[in-house]
Amino acid sequence: MVLDTIANEDCHIDDDPKCYEEAMQSLDHEKWQVAMESEMESMKTNKVWTLVEASKV
Repeated sequence: MVLDTIANEDCHIDDDPKCYEEAMQSLDHEKWQVAMESEMESMKTNKVWTLVEASKV
């Protein structure tokens, strides 16, 4: 039982970058750039945010 849990945990190693800088420094930086651009375009198309004026504070 314990060994199964440990084996399952080893299968879930997360190699994805944690931030933009890591993504751009990775060997797959071109793929990450395409993925980010696609995600931003999708959010724009689906109007998931509303632009507001910046606070004057």
